[in-house]
Amino acid sequence: MRHFLKTKMGLMVLASLALVVTACDSTDNVPALAINPDVNEDQVMQKLDDVNVADHMIFNTPVGSSDAGPAEPGMSYSMEFTINEDERVTLASMVAQTNDWFIAPRANEGLDLAALTEGQFDKDITSEFAVWDAGTEEDETFGEGPNQAPRQPEPNTGPADDNATVRLVEGELGQVEKYIQVQLTRLDSDGLYRIVISTVDDSQSPVTPGVIAIYSGDQNPIFVADSEAKLQGLEALAEDGNPDKLGEDLAANSNPVGDLEAVNIIDHLLFNTPVGANEAGPLAPGMSYSVEFKAQEGERLTLATMVAKSNDWFIAPLANEGLDVWALTSDEVTAVITEELTLWDAGTEEDQAFGQGDNQAPNQPEANTGPEDDNALVRVVDSEDAPSVADIVDVELTRIDDQGTFELIITTAQNSPTPVTPGVAVLFEGTQNPLFVKDTEIKRKGLEALAEDGNPQPLADEL
Repeated sequence: MRHFLKTKMGLMVLASLALVVTACDSTDNVPALAINPDVNEDQVMQKLDDVNVADHMIFNTPVGSSDAGPAEPGMSYSMEFTINEDERVTLASMVAQTNDWFIAPRANEGLDLAALTEGQFDKDITSEFAVWDAGTEEDETFGEGPNQAPRQPEPNTGPADDNATVRLVEGELGQVEKYIQVQLTRLDSDGLYRIVISTVDDSQSPVTPGVIAIYSGDQNPIFVADSEAKLQGLEALAEDGNPDKLGEDLAANSNPVGDLEAVNIIDHLLFNTPVGANEAGPLAPGMSYSVEFKAQEGERLTLATMVAKSNDWFIAPLANEGLDVWALTSDEVTAVITEELTLWDAGTEEDQAFGQGDNQAPNQPEANTGPEDDNALVRVVDSEDAPSVADIVDVELTRIDDQGTFELIITTAQNSPTPVTPGVAVLFEGTQNPLFVKDTEIKRKGLEALAEDGNPQPLADEL
């Protein structure tokens, strides 16, 4: 998971920015993608739909300022973020004294930051950018038009452009260095970068709040160059300096479980019926769930079960790669593997004191009643009142035969402060737990129902 650092985040409605805009959106009647009749509509739409947006953010607060607003001459926006080796970056920011011009990378595939900083950790990359015409509003004379942001009575007032293609602005006004200077710095060898966008001292237009996106592939996720294909929110950004709608569009194109979808899941099952019982239900102290499965060498196991007297805690393997069942039983046919597990916080609901919260499963009036967690990372529980895994369960793994038949037995400890609830066991290939990525916000949607309400069915249905 990549993280944006040291910048204001969130979709902020910008109110009456001096010299720029009154930010709001008025694009309800604009199609998400405007299509050239000479181009196959489905093919053009697919170019943007196929882009996997890993993350995005809005930049809106100049360095040294506590308020959102434009970067006047001599001012800058600074953004720090991490990316994977195969990911690219794009951004978009309005040219304020125009009808619908914006600044974005010149190349349709965006910016390959690793290549740009090869052999040079700190580099001026202004030449990688260009001034673009969004093709959404008829152009007027630069800095003079009554429908340009600083002078228009309200957003989105000008007539539609007869040429709806997203195209480069030609001539002197299309020289990006007249408006901005962009500095790229690689901060470490693990994919941490900083981009600083500065308005040059003699710029005829301030840099306005914009959007930056991280994505995979070789197609800018915001628009297709020299075509009419563009995300709907580009109009509000290019015409009015409002990046909020474009941020929403990028979020809609994101795949928050992309790293999980690549995991090859061999099999999965629910465990919900205690040994000796005829009906599904939780485990009282001393009772067990038994899960029998077959695994080839190299295949791994993970599991998840709710900590009932919590808001969204669950038990799962500590290692991100899950459990190597063959290695764990290489010395002994039966191995106690309780220490291989830990308590996780799903990052979906605000925590209350263990066993005392009115939004915890035994006490809440209905499922999913608590407020969202401010920290959405799936993380190891760090709470003084949290029990240990050994306080709650004993877990044994037995290799029944040499053909790869195994039995997992989950038993509620005699003095457990909470019952063990039904859960999911998953057999998979690779080194990535298919349910979540530790210390990130990447998680299966169904993990929320399991961790908050003890309901493993939505998670099983996802698998």
